Amino acid sequence: MNKVVEFYDPHPGLMGCPTPLPEKVCLVAATLSGMRGTVEQAIHKIWNACPDEWEGKQKVEDTDVEGSTFIFLSFRYPDGRENGWRVIRYRKVNDEGS
Repeated sequence: MNKVVEFYDPHPGLMGCPTPLPEKVCLVAATLSGMRGTVEQAIHKIWNACPDEWEGKQKVEDTDVEGSTFIFLSFRYPDGRENGWRVIRYRKVNDEGS
C-alpha cells in the first residue's frame, strides 16, 4: 500500500447511491486527481473529509475489482442500510516515474 500510484477519475458526486457523496469528499477526490502519492495517504485524506456525524460508521478501503483499483467509501446508517461510493481510481506508476 505504500507504493506510489497515480490517482484519476474522481467520483463526480452526482450519481450512484440515493445519498450523494459528501461535498468535502468530492473536493478531496478532485484534488487528488492527476496527483501521485500512496493509497494510504489518500485514504487518510478521504477519511478526514467525511462528515463528523459519520464518525465510527464509515469505512474507506483500497479495492481491486478485476484489475480496476480504486478507493471505496461506505457508510452504515443506524437502521443498517449502507451506501457506498467509488471515490477515485488509481494506477501503478512504474519505476521510471511514468
